[in-house]
Amino acid sequence: MAKVGKPVKHPASKFWALALIFLILALVFCIFACFFPAWSRYKGSGIPTSELGSYVSTAVTSDSRLYLGHWMWCLYYEDPLGTQTCANNADSTGPPAYGNSKCKGFWWASRICGLVGIGFLFLALLIVFMVTKSLKAWKPHEPWKAPMGAAAIACLLTVLAAGLCIASWACWIVIAEESCSNTLTVWNPFQGYSYSFIVMCFASGWALIAALLMCLGLMKLKKTPKAVAEVLDDEVTFEVVPTPAAAPLYPEYVSEYPGPAPSAYPPQYPTYPAPTTSYVGGPRSAYPSPTTSYESYPAYGGNKGYPTTNTYY
Repeated sequence: MAKVGKPVKHPASKFWALALIFLILALVFCIFACFFPAWSRYKGSGIPTSELGSYVSTAVTSDSRLYLGHWMWCLYYEDPLGTQTCANNADSTGPPAYGNSKCKGFWWASRICGLVGIGFLFLALLIVFMVTKSLKAWKPHEPWKAPMGAAAIACLLTVLAAGLCIASWACWIVIAEESCSNTLTVWNPFQGYSYSFIVMCFASGWALIAALLMCLGLMKLKKTPKAVAEVLDDEVTFEVVPTPAAAPLYPEYVSEYPGPAPSAYPPQYPTYPAPTTSYVGGPRSAYPSPTTSYESYPAYGGNKGYPTTNTYY
């Protein structure tokens, strides 16, 4: 019996499968970083509640924490009731830009780079999924066209997404290291890099790894294995099973009477002389030429009493 081996896979399939996994990680991390308000934080009683708004309670303690994000901020009082206050970031006043034009520009750049990076990662993920599906459908000795165009576009989108993720956290570094507020004496610059910032750094790393795997897979996309089959061992053993002889359609008839005994002498056949015929002067008739004599009758205009002889030849 032949040993059944694993099916032949395209040499580029493993690279694109790994790239798909890292792309999913990069997309999830990037979404979390963009929409979870924890890029930087203040901690302690020096939190500038006056810059947040008049509706914010001033009952902050040394355990209170203020988290800043792309789109909103959240203040956790860390009291027994678990009180917290969250609000959207204001362009003119309040953290993280505090109305500073430079900080506001880098703040918007960080947000836009994160959003566009999410879009590029999502498009790259769809294309990589189609390329992986095409590689999975590849089989030896069957017509197959390598998706070079789609693979190149996916690789380009991933590189751009990785660059945008890097630009997003790089712009936030500029904000965090800049003294954006003109009135605060503490937490200015605020720094305090937190969860979302770290997650965005990981997202850019996953995207770079995915782009590297795509480049490796792109180089092997047109290469196909020489072997058309792959088995578990180098040798294939077979078990020969004898095939039973087929029964005759009609049974063979065996006569119960013996045949004639063979003769010791050759068979004798009679001989006959060959016929001979000779003709001289051509064939002759055995009968004379017919002659007919009769008397002419008056009815036929003959002479009565005179015989008339007609001879026919």
